Amino acid sequence: MNDGSIVAANHTNGQIAGYKTQDTYDISKKYCDFWIVKLSNVVPPVADFMYGTDPVCSRTCIDFTNLSVNAISYQWSFPGGNPATSIAQNPTGICYNTAGTFDVMLIVTNNYGVDTMFMPNYINVLQSPTNFTVSAVNDTLFASPGYTAYAWYFNGSPILSATGSFFVPQATGDYFVSAVSVNGCGTSAHIDYLINSVNSLNDNSHSVSIYPNPAGDNFVISMNSLDTQKPITISIFDQVSKLVATEKINSSSAEINYVVNSSSMKSGLYWIRIMNGDKMMRKSVIITK
Repeated sequence: MNDGSIVAANHTNGQIAGYKTQDTYDISKKYCDFWIVKLSNVVPPVADFMYGTDPVCSRTCIDFTNLSVNAISYQWSFPGGNPATSIAQNPTGICYNTAGTFDVMLIVTNNYGVDTMFMPNYINVLQSPTNFTVSAVNDTLFASPGYTAYAWYFNGSPILSATGSFFVPQATGDYFVSAVSVNGCGTSAHIDYLINSVNSLNDNSHSVSIYPNPAGDNFVISMNSLDTQKPITISIFDQVSKLVATEKINSSSAEINYVVNSSSMKSGLYWIRIMNGDKMMRKSVIITK
C-alpha cells in the first residue's frame, strides 16, 4: 500500500476455523470465514547527531554529523553560529566568531512522526588568541611569546627545526609562523624579511673569525676594527634559534679575542651573532664532542 504496509487476505472452512461461524463450508453460498491482516511498517524517526573533535575555537567553523534514523527531513538550529539554521542532512561550515557555550537543536520528521534532540550548552567555543604578531629586530624574527608550540615556514615550506618563539633567518623572503595557546587554539602571522635590513660588519674595514672550527670545549671569536664607543653584544643560538648564551662586552680596544666556553654545549651547528651598535655579523660554528 501507499503507506508501506502489507495486506494479506484469505478464507477458511467455516466448520474448522478457530471459531466456527458457518455450519457448512460452501464458498458459493459464502459459508466460509474470511480474514484480512494488515502489517504496518510504522517507524517514527529518532534524532541524534554529533560534531567534530575538540577544541572549538572562536573564528573557526565546524561540521555536524547526522546520526538520526528513519528521518527524511531535518531542521537544525545553531544559536550563536553562522548560519544559525540549516535543513541539510549533515551541515558543514557552521562558524562561531565569539567564545562561549551554545545550544544545538535538531528536529527530524518522517511520514509517521517527529522527534527533537535538544543539547543545551553543547558547543564550548574557546577564545582564539588575539594580537599575535611577528616582528624583526636586527637579524632576528620574534613572535609573540607565551605560546605552547610554534612552527615556522619560509616561502610556504616548513622549517622543521624551528619550534621556538624566535628565529634567525638566513635568507630574504616570506616568513610565516603559527602558534598554539594553552587552551589549544591556534593563531598565525607572517612577515616579509629583507636579510640586509641592517648594516653588516662584513666589509673591508671589519674582520670576524672563529677558531678552531669545528670546536670542542672552547673556541675563540676574533674581532677587529670595532667601534668601541658603541655596545658590543655576542649572542649564540642553536639550530632551532634557541638562545644559548649572550654576553655584552666592554672594551677600549678595537681588537677583541673573546673565548667561549662550549663545554656544556651539545654537538651540532650554532649561529653566532655579533652586534656593534647598528652593525651586525653572523657566523656559524660546529661543536663536536
